[in-house]
Amino acid sequence: MAMASMNTATSNQFELHSPAKINLFLELLGRRPDGFHELVTIISPVSIYDTLRFRPVSGDGIELKVVTARQRTDEPDQQIPSGPENLIWKALQLFKEHCGISKGSTTPGAEVLITKRIPAAAGLGGASGNAAAALQAARRMWNPEVDDTTLNELAATLGSDVPVFLAGMTAMCTGRGESVRSIPCPAGIPLVIVQPPVGLSTAGVYSICKIPARVESENEILAEIQTGSLAGIASGMFNRLEEFASTMTDWIKRLREEFTGIGCIGHQMTGSGSAYFGVFSTEKQARIAAARLANRMPETTVFPCSTLQAISPG
Repeated sequence: MAMASMNTATSNQFELHSPAKINLFLELLGRRPDGFHELVTIISPVSIYDTLRFRPVSGDGIELKVVTARQRTDEPDQQIPSGPENLIWKALQLFKEHCGISKGSTTPGAEVLITKRIPAAAGLGGASGNAAAALQAARRMWNPEVDDTTLNELAATLGSDVPVFLAGMTAMCTGRGESVRSIPCPAGIPLVIVQPPVGLSTAGVYSICKIPARVESENEILAEIQTGSLAGIASGMFNRLEEFASTMTDWIKRLREEFTGIGCIGHQMTGSGSAYFGVFSTEKQARIAAARLANRMPETTVFPCSTLQAISPG
């Protein structure tokens, strides 16, 4: 789910734009023997992007430099790992190890500059999207013969959310999230996403989750997605994790109250939080609401954005 564009300054250098995501639906079905939760979720890409610039190098090393757009500087962001802890590094190394890219006596390496716009610990899938983009870039740089099936298998080993970013469009995910089925969904749905000044650990939220006695069905929202009804999609949204995340920070309740009074047609937390989003009838309404929310909560980061059309892999 990366959008590609060539950088003309250097012929072998290129950029991929990695989008964020929202969860339109998320329900827990049970606990798996591997420790993960069995779930069903509907994920849609949105128009907030990280930019990853790749340059293949002759040495065998992987060098990452991470900057945040808000810094307006080339100085690295020290809070984001730039070594083996980073999912981009892990994705590139995994591809190198499994896809036979040795050329003569040297194994290719890469330099990567990451400009971060998607907040971390927000439920917006920034790191997972970056990992998917890195796999796509690795194939492009090192071994174009690798097929989509192999790329998806590698993605699943990196994290539950990584495979959906290779799907290229809205998708329903099952299992622990790694089983992905693309579904047509209206593009350009107006949204406002608010990231509070606190993040939430995915592992922390899942650790306090309880499997419901009665699970919510995804069939209603799937039917509304098929008809393209914006009001129906908004009314069918659901996120089981919200009730548990709300016990970890007061911000979820506050955002719920703010969105309730802002004129959106549906709202909820995305992923495991802490970001919260609202769906609006028109782009104008979303822009007005974004300005109002930013004024009322200056300590937050507010993103007016929209859902995306299908994206061709980079």
